[in-house]
Amino acid sequence: MKKQLPLLVVPLFIAGCASNPWPHYESAIRCHLDQKTEECNKEYEAAIKLDPKLQGVHASYGTHLLKLGKTAEAQKEFDLEKANYPAYAEKGLVALIPSGRDVTSTTTDTTKH
Repeated sequence: MKKQLPLLVVPLFIAGCASNPWPHYESAIRCHLDQKTEECNKEYEAAIKLDPKLQGVHASYGTHLLKLGKTAEAQKEFDLEKANYPAYAEKGLVALIPSGRDVTSTTTDTTKH
């Protein structure tokens, strides 16, 4: 019986890993820091698919999209992060998007916050 126990544990461990968003999220962040290409999108999207409310994932993906020049998509991700974590958004996303500022705007007036 003891020899069968590992055979039962391994599938449970693998199943647990398959639903864990953290490896994808970590890979996405590393990709963003190293490459800053659209190749990173699939890792962000995989993490979001596994856990759409994973704290920080939408803000990080939004920042990545913003660096790629995809401002409309970035705004959607920032909005999702703010909707999922309103208290966090007021403190954490202020540095990324000052209150009332639309990142889809083409103006660069930094005097309006």
